[in-house]
Amino acid sequence: MHTVTTTSLEARNTLNVVSESTLIDAEAAADRLRSWAAVMSAEHSGEPFIRFEDSEWSVHVIAGEGAQDDPEAGVESETIAAGSFILISDVDFYGIDKALDALDEYILASNTSRNLGPLEFHSHAGGGFAVGTLAVPVKGDLSGLPTEIESVAAPALGLPDGGVEHPVEEFDEEAIPVRAPGVGAPLTAIAITSQVGSMGETVAYLAAAELGWRYCRDSIVQEAAAADPEVEVD
Repeated sequence: MHTVTTTSLEARNTLNVVSESTLIDAEAAADRLRSWAAVMSAEHSGEPFIRFEDSEWSVHVIAGEGAQDDPEAGVESETIAAGSFILISDVDFYGIDKALDALDEYILASNTSRNLGPLEFHSHAGGGFAVGTLAVPVKGDLSGLPTEIESVAAPALGLPDGGVEHPVEEFDEEAIPVRAPGVGAPLTAIAITSQVGSMGETVAYLAAAELGWRYCRDSIVQEAAAADPEVEVD
């Protein structure tokens, strides 16, 4: 069961990167975008979201003042026009089509119509896209819509049945590390230490961007370690 609400959004300035049309690539694109923002000290807010425009996917974050393109890093600034949306909560990424089908049954019986603008899929806290909030652009009378709808998770947007598999038992340490693994999958990390003037932070960011991995500064690691009483920060 999904909660259904409506909202009107003002024009939004975003920073975005283009993504391949798979869940794992969208999550990797979100990590690259956050890594770039951290290195460039680019102001941004909120969790990443995907915009599906025809067959093209792009991952966005809300930008701060003075956001600028960075063609070398593949980062673009964009202004998304104001609009009205129906928000469907807790949608499984592979059940987007089913959620839309369930919503359309109600829309057809109301004075509301689906707009032709791109769908948006907003990640929950932590930035993963496995489950999120689907934002559907609409126009017309938004009253009389249901507060809940029920849909069955199923393949959506041309993605493979059952989601992205992350090999565990067959994991080969000599192979290219798995990107954005799920819970329980092996994790691989590269630790880079540096001296003043060696540009270690820049090298770390570029390596993360090239591999599609998450970039973490030492402060992030220290905060994560400090949150577990059984882990010594040192």
